[in-house]
Amino acid sequence: MNLRRLPVALTIAAALAVPLTGLMPAYAAPAAAPVFSNLDSTSAGHLTGTIDSTGVPEIYVRFANTTGVQYRHVTLGGDSDTFDLPTWGYAGSTSIYALACPTADPASPDCSPETVVGTFTPTDLVPTVTWSADDKIGPAEQVTVGTVTDPGGGGLLFAQFDNDIPIPDPPRFALTDGAVANLEDGAGVMTAWRCDDLNTDQCAVFDPASPFYDIEQHLHLTFDPVTKITGNNPTTTVQYTNARSGTYDLTWHLERPGHPDPGVTGSVTGGTITAGALAPIMIDGADLPTSGTYVLKGSLTVHGDVSGFDGDYVQALDGSVAVSPTITVDHTGPPMTSVTASPTTIYPLVKDSTKYKSSTTFSILGTGVPNVVAVNLYKRVGTTDTFQRTLTLKPGSTSVRATATWSGLLAGSVPAPAGTYVVKLLDADGNAASKIGTVTVSGKKLVTKTWTKTVTPVGSLSGSTVARCSTLRTPSLRGWFKSLGYYANTRCASQTTADSLIRTAHAVILPSSGVVQYVDIRVDTYGGAARAKPGSKIRVRYLTTSKKWVSTRTLAGTLGTHKGETHSTSGLVFSDHSFGWGMYTGYGYQYDVKSFTIVLHYKVLG
Repeated sequence: MNLRRLPVALTIAAALAVPLTGLMPAYAAPAAAPVFSNLDSTSAGHLTGTIDSTGVPEIYVRFANTTGVQYRHVTLGGDSDTFDLPTWGYAGSTSIYALACPTADPASPDCSPETVVGTFTPTDLVPTVTWSADDKIGPAEQVTVGTVTDPGGGGLLFAQFDNDIPIPDPPRFALTDGAVANLEDGAGVMTAWRCDDLNTDQCAVFDPASPFYDIEQHLHLTFDPVTKITGNNPTTTVQYTNARSGTYDLTWHLERPGHPDPGVTGSVTGGTITAGALAPIMIDGADLPTSGTYVLKGSLTVHGDVSGFDGDYVQALDGSVAVSPTITVDHTGPPMTSVTASPTTIYPLVKDSTKYKSSTTFSILGTGVPNVVAVNLYKRVGTTDTFQRTLTLKPGSTSVRATATWSGLLAGSVPAPAGTYVVKLLDADGNAASKIGTVTVSGKKLVTKTWTKTVTPVGSLSGSTVARCSTLRTPSLRGWFKSLGYYANTRCASQTTADSLIRTAHAVILPSSGVVQYVDIRVDTYGGAARAKPGSKIRVRYLTTSKKWVSTRTLAGTLGTHKGETHSTSGLVFSDHSFGWGMYTGYGYQYDVKSFTIVLHYKVLG
């Protein structure tokens, strides 16, 4: 037989080293799956029936096999016994997943595989709930549960306010007598669930028949952008908007952190809110120091005039960016020679790539470097620059040099959208240097693709060894084109490793054009035990670049496709983009292989 040469990085001698553990014919069979019969779910919240499991008494049952769902444990009194399991929290046609174990350890390898042993349709009960009658809820009010009547019911009851505005609904709460609902502004009704007490995310929804509530408990203030105070712009205004209808009382003052109180204050008593807006706050630059950044703080109370919503709306202007605008006084910016980005194009959506960088560093040169206190990033669209975030300035080798690195992320670690971004260097007065740095952000990201290739055993063969008592035949006795038949002990009866083992090595060249990163790979094998030796098995394994075998998996004798283990490509792909795997069997086993299918996931820029 003429064999293909192994790709440059694959070494046959290493590829054919075989661990003996687990290949010998004696295998411990797992327990048989339990048999469920006489299923009855007509009693609300209960599933009863009979379990047959000869000699394997520990039964583990669940009605959903998603990650995190816990088993319920049933110990049989003999080879057959009845059971009664709670079904609260499930609805509609529901599958029963079960496994049988010889001991009380569902993770034991001696347990039967989890399997679907039947289906049922649960019977549920609908509780009767009473609610607080006031359906207009203001700052001084709450929605409460009166009583929950649930005779014969089980599991856990929860409810949640389902508002009508596009913000997350508030957290659900335990539906019990006297419970206070978690609320968020909006209009809507309560939704309720009965849940499995063991798996509280498994729930069946029901209508708790609540009133339609209109919730208005909070102010949602916004404010217009504040114009900087400069020599050309001696005054500015602060305009609060999106307030509740009614009248308001406001006290405010300006603070400059780390500096004496500038003594600038103001107040409004009994002001009228017009179309959601408060009267503009006028700030005169003549009352402020000649440079610096100031924060508006104070307190706002809105007396709502909409009938039914009791209580005043109180908002502390606490200095946070959501409610307290800043006022900046400007002067001439620091002198700069250059601000240069490297690289000039970044890819924030691409991580861990040596070729496509997700961050950039700005090299800053100029006599004004010592005066720079802030490096601000803006997105540029046409002639408009929109502030995005502030970067950290790092001193350079001399006083006229510095750097600032941008990760490509905005506030909240959100990748910056594609476009042109600029950095401006500000001095202590908030004045920008005339030189700016520019970087282009690409919106491209790494896209995962799948490459699938089916090869014949002979077409991919790169090496083999056959012990004296065995035969490697092509085609196999099934007659498949370029197949291989691994027939141990066809020449003599000795079943030692040295006398019976058959080993082959195989390889393919993986795609490389445009590939940024390989992700994972597996080899699926189509084949099965030879007709002459039903029940025979074979093993598949992957070759690492350090010439060791990993991910060894035993393939059963059933004729068909046997899925291999999915393994990270790290350490599996050689410098010529080749990937190798091996097959081996012996000890009287005989196995036919028709084809291999290699499934590779890799990433490209797209």
